[in-house]
Amino acid sequence: MLEQPTNYILYARKSSEDKEKQVQSIEGQYQIMRQIAKNEGLAIVKTIEESKTAKIPGVRPGFAQMINLIEEGGADGIICWHLNRIARNPKEMGEVQQLLIEKKLKAIVTADRTYRPDDNALLISVEAGMSTQYVRDLAVAVRRGMQQKVEKGWIPRQPTIGYMNDRINRTVINDPERYGLIKLAWEMLLSGEYSVNHIARIAAQDWGLTIRPSKNRGGKPINDTHMHRVFKNKFYAGIITYNEKEYPGNHEPMITLEEFERAQRIISRKTTYRTRKDKKVDHYLYRGLLTCGECGCAITFTRKTRTYPDRKMIYEYCHCTRRRKQLKCRQPQVKQKELTTMLRKELEMYQIGDEFFKWACDQVDKVSAKEDRQMLDVIIAKENQLQSSKNYLDNLQQRLVRNQ
Repeated sequence: MLEQPTNYILYARKSSEDKEKQVQSIEGQYQIMRQIAKNEGLAIVKTIEESKTAKIPGVRPGFAQMINLIEEGGADGIICWHLNRIARNPKEMGEVQQLLIEKKLKAIVTADRTYRPDDNALLISVEAGMSTQYVRDLAVAVRRGMQQKVEKGWIPRQPTIGYMNDRINRTVINDPERYGLIKLAWEMLLSGEYSVNHIARIAAQDWGLTIRPSKNRGGKPINDTHMHRVFKNKFYAGIITYNEKEYPGNHEPMITLEEFERAQRIISRKTTYRTRKDKKVDHYLYRGLLTCGECGCAITFTRKTRTYPDRKMIYEYCHCTRRRKQLKCRQPQVKQKELTTMLRKELEMYQIGDEFFKWACDQVDKVSAKEDRQMLDVIIAKENQLQSSKNYLDNLQQRLVRNQ
């Protein structure tokens, strides 16, 4: 008569790919297996739980621990919800079958039947093969479904920051908290006045822009690396890249393809952006506007601090960069206030025409309206983040009250 197992391992697994409707949850597996153990009088010496896929061998530490425990004689039986909970690949299922053949594993107890060493090996092999084939068929079906979705113009995964999935209509919509801010970031890049890293710092520190939270990641402030990925992604120009191919998307693009190509040229060019943290040090009203009348080089601004025993002196002055050394520019340095006085005297010689004045006022109004819209996007985003934080705290308080 076959010797009965004395020590069982309760093994429960739920892979990250499984849905609740397809596979029993770990809590449900526990409930069923413990009830079977109680009814049959089975002694559980070890409980192992993990949430890893079984279609790839060597990625489950819990499974390896279970096999080692059986080989060392610490247990001689397994209780699990179904045979496919143990393995869905031939390599690991072969390890279990070998333990059965060697009678180191004396029984596998599941919800619907018990497998023993004296049972027909073909039965276990068939069921193991069915589990493996199920995974392969499922992978083919998933790939086919994702391909069909992208051909219809919808991205078959979580969209990039600024967008979100509409789970009801199975489409992609604008993220109300982040769409406006990401669009503002694109406008700043296309202006050519900001580096990618500078935009990332403004977005994180001034706007409070965060990655959209998901099950396993997100919720943190956007960083330089993520902002570089944003500006390299054609999704914002209405193009979906999938399996190294491009498809036209049905989502609302933030920019045009021409703007995307121009952004890539801006990112790739070697430019020194002046983005010092101390704005007072780099405060120069006429940067990029004035050139030296003698040699044609740019007029720049310098601020130096001299420390003496009894005081600290700050010197600020404007001067020619003298980059064309062969011309030997002899123009002296002047204070910024003196330069402003010189410019005013020069401008007094000219009169602004009515048409130009009206055009300039219209341009100022447009810029002001654009800045107002941008500020409104920032305010709305921060209000939405504040409301999300309040809702999160309310849920925590409700859980705390229920658990007391």
